[in-house]
Amino acid sequence: MSGKEGKKISFHTERHAGEFLFNKGKLSESKYMDMRTRITSEDTMRALIFYGVLKEGLKCKAAGDIKDMIERMLIARGGKGREEGVEILKQNFPRVREVAKGFENI
Repeated sequence: MSGKEGKKISFHTERHAGEFLFNKGKLSESKYMDMRTRITSEDTMRALIFYGVLKEGLKCKAAGDIKDMIERMLIARGGKGREEGVEILKQNFPRVREVAKGFENI
């Protein structure tokens, strides 16, 4: 056995990662996307903050629609967040290893 056997992530962590990736729970669709969007530049961040403030502070539905559209595009563009989450969950999957069969006469 290797020393890595005890370094698996816990079931509790797996459950939370799965919920984060696939279950929005009580969050609105917009807030769900806020948590999952990969922001790639300062300009994008400024745009999301601008439209987010208009949406939440001034209750402007059109600004909220624009913000959500930008976030959907960012999530779809790279898809890295979901990819990384799946990689985390795959850490506990059983590994396929070949074992030599047979015996040797000495």
